[in-house]
Amino acid sequence: MLDSRILNALTILARKLKKYKWVLIGSTNLAVQGVDVAAHDLDIMIDRTNMEFVAQDLKEYEKKEFEFMEKGPFKGYYSEYEIDGVKVEIMVDFEILQNNNWEKLNTRLEEPIMVNLRGLLVPCSRIEEQLRGYKHLNRDKDQEKIAKLENFLANRSEKKHKYEMKPLFEQRMQTLLSDPADFEKFKKIIHMPTRNFIRCNNLKITPDALMERLNKKWKVVQPFSDYPEIMIIESNLDPGELGSSLEHLLGYYYVQEISSMLSILALDPKPGELVLDICASPGSKTSQMAARMENQGTIIANDFKMDRIAILSANLERCGAMNTIITRNDGVQLCERLATSFKKFDKILLDAPCSGEGTLRSSVKTFLMWNPKVVKKFGRQQKKMMASALKCLKVGGTLVYSTCTHAPEEDESVVNFALRNFPVKLETIALPLKCRPGISKWGDETFLPEIGKCCRIYPQDNDSEGFFVSKLTLLEEIK
Repeated sequence: MLDSRILNALTILARKLKKYKWVLIGSTNLAVQGVDVAAHDLDIMIDRTNMEFVAQDLKEYEKKEFEFMEKGPFKGYYSEYEIDGVKVEIMVDFEILQNNNWEKLNTRLEEPIMVNLRGLLVPCSRIEEQLRGYKHLNRDKDQEKIAKLENFLANRSEKKHKYEMKPLFEQRMQTLLSDPADFEKFKKIIHMPTRNFIRCNNLKITPDALMERLNKKWKVVQPFSDYPEIMIIESNLDPGELGSSLEHLLGYYYVQEISSMLSILALDPKPGELVLDICASPGSKTSQMAARMENQGTIIANDFKMDRIAILSANLERCGAMNTIITRNDGVQLCERLATSFKKFDKILLDAPCSGEGTLRSSVKTFLMWNPKVVKKFGRQQKKMMASALKCLKVGGTLVYSTCTHAPEEDESVVNFALRNFPVKLETIALPLKCRPGISKWGDETFLPEIGKCCRIYPQDNDSEGFFVSKLTLLEEIK
């Protein structure tokens, strides 16, 4: 058997992470692995402080307890245990199959991903929030935790960031941002937290009335005079404070990053129109759409997974969106059915599922999950959705295609596909953020000149997340 200290550490880990089907513990870096065993789907990395016994060099057990074998994309010395009802698999000195080649996993953590506070694992990305929360509570029993967090932050300042871009991703971004100074700004800001944007829900309260309420407890500003519903909270907030406030629970505002609001500003839905939102969950854009339509007209809000439908429904109910019909269907199949059995839509939002390269600031998991195969897969899916969606649009109607990624395969390439294969025109967009034009070429693909009307949002330009927006008008009916 393994050393009892290692089994004890594994037992603690298993109790905390029962939702995972199996656990991979490596000798160079330690990881809790989810259902998908692909190397780019690492869910949580644990540092050597939390798992100090497991972090000892496990190679000493290779010849005694471990059998060399291949399992999925891994090969190495393997053993498995049943701990607290959780199947724990251990593989040491392992290699990963990448691009048909076996490669050693040499990644080492420059700093911990989690810190351990008396058995409570706290993500490093939320240390500042945790620290503010403990100080706000001002309890004697939390003083040790406060000291530990402050010490951690003090020792962390000169270390490298805990997540870094994968080499291929970094190379692609350097191609998109050819100016070295511009790329350095991008590289710096993706490790900074996003600003606290909210959107006033005009269905329940006016921006002036909400400002009056919120300014009693926070410093709130309206950065765009043409869009008074967009607000920034400039005060330091306690963990969960924005989401747990009375105004949020009453549906007076929606917590929504500024780049996410741009799709609806480009679509500009009007009261009385018939609008289709193909990938609607969690409902930020759908509720924004309902507010701009003043609950008049009809929105069909679709998504595929039941858990996402539940979130969508809850958010629309909280915001008082009453002109919305929720459907559950595959986006392509839904559009194919609507095109032959339903009236044409005035406007369509295709905010497509994507690789999420623009969300690095709010979802650090993207650093680990990014994979070029996923980018290509999404690009193929998005073209299918675009082709199906255009069949549902009335002549003269508007389709806004948007993503939260920088990948040209999912952005310009999809719009270029629409322009080459369907009777559509690309429109110029006026948005309240700095937009860069769509690129003209990527790899072997050269795009049409009008692709320059697309809008690329980079985080370093606006202190926002990354985004892509395009606006198409249908010129003649598609049979």
